[in-house]
Amino acid sequence: MNARSITPAKRDISQIKAIIRAVSSVWGVESEIILGRSRRQPAAFARQLCMALAYKKTHLSLNQVGECFDNRDHGTVLYAIKKVDEASVNNAIKPLIQEVIKKLKPAA
Repeated sequence: MNARSITPAKRDISQIKAIIRAVSSVWGVESEIILGRSRRQPAAFARQLCMALAYKKTHLSLNQVGECFDNRDHGTVLYAIKKVDEASVNNAIKPLIQEVIKKLKPAA
C-alpha cells in the first residue's frame, strides 16, 4: 500500500469544494458554517448533504470524507447519508437537493 491509496486525490478535494459551494448557495448557509461544528438547522442538514454527496460523487472512503469535514467520524458520514436519503422523499426538500445536483453537473 502506498500513500496515494490512502490520501485523497486533489480532484476529489476540488469536487468536495464544489459540493460545499453548491450546497451553500442553495441552502443559504456560508461554507465556514457548513464546515463548522454547529448542530443548528439548516447548517446541520447542509453539512449532512455535503457529506452524503461527497461520499457518492468522489472515490473517498467514509473516513476520508469525515476528515474533510472537521475530522468527523465515519459513523457521522453514514448517519448523514441516512438522513439525506430520508429527507429526499420530502416534497419540500427534494427540489432543493435536485437543484444542488444540477449545479454540480457542469463541474463533474
